[in-house]
Amino acid sequence: MQYMTSFERRARQEGIEQGVRRGKIELVGQLLSERLGSLDAQRLSRLDELSSSQLDALARQLFQFQSLNDLDGWFDSLDS
Repeated sequence: MQYMTSFERRARQEGIEQGVRRGKIELVGQLLSERLGSLDAQRLSRLDELSSSQLDALARQLFQFQSLNDLDGWFDSLDS
């Protein structure tokens, strides 16, 4: 097994976390599109700004959404 410095371990962990986050963004985006129709660039941008824990929360909520207005309201609730 190759020795890794603490910097290399941290960089590797951050890379893994970013990969997991990107996967969540893709999955939640696809589920939202299936549920509500195509997402415009603004909504996709907002989705891309979410943390991993916010993506988890959105994934739990999204099946309750009936329209894009519900998604917008959820995004707005993050700002308050």
